Amino acid sequence: MSSAGLLTMVPPPPRLAMDDDTMKINEPKRIMSLPGPAKVEAELSSSKTAPGTAPPTGIHIERMLEDGCILATRERSKIIQTQKKHTDDLEEAKKERLKLSHKIGTLTRDIRDTSRQLPNSATQPSRVQTLVCEKFRRRRDLKQQKATCDQQVEYHQDEIFLLDLREKALSNQITRLTTQMLDIESTNKILREKREHVRQKNINIDAAAKVVREKQEYIRRTRNGMAGANKVISEKQEYLDQTSKAAKAELDALTQSITSSAASA
Repeated sequence: MSSAGLLTMVPPPPRLAMDDDTMKINEPKRIMSLPGPAKVEAELSSSKTAPGTAPPTGIHIERMLEDGCILATRERSKIIQTQKKHTDDLEEAKKERLKLSHKIGTLTRDIRDTSRQLPNSATQPSRVQTLVCEKFRRRRDLKQQKATCDQQVEYHQDEIFLLDLREKALSNQITRLTTQMLDIESTNKILREKREHVRQKNINIDAAAKVVREKQEYIRRTRNGMAGANKVISEKQEYLDQTSKAAKAELDALTQSITSSAASA
């Protein structure tokens, strides 16, 4: 592959008028502009969150990366298909070039052999001279066809080379996007585990708070019960004190009465 071909990109040669015994060379078509890594990056950039809105979550970023990976894979497949077509066309052009080379070689030998039959002194064009001239013209046409075929070979080689560069760039991008997806997936897994851990801790805290509230309610009820018991005890103690005072007063009165009766007797 020549460096000049890479820089200037040989334009598709025109169709050539050939006779029936020569296979026609199809005019190569320029490949359509396939989106490469730059377009994939643009697709990803266009799907990002607009300024002023909430930043994308991990799930959104993971989905964006998946979309970018799918887009890059699709474009890589298109490039591979186009590359295969150019490879097939290249092989066909090489076969045609080889066929033309053989024909040119055969004509060259025929011209050399026929030229030996020319008379040394001829005042009028002979049949052999006419035949030699015809073969010269035929060889010139074949050389033009071969030159066109050489252009086709160079063109397809250049296209295959450029497509290979784009395919490698997309492959690297797919690898990078896949790595980022795996990293985000791992990060999301860790975040899910942490959220589950926090949720479980909150459940445990709620359960402990419920137990504390139940114990506080039990203590409150116990205290209320103790207050009621103390009140009953106080009331009974007061009743006992009053009863004891009344009994003591009655006993004193009875003692005094007995003492008075004994003194009278």
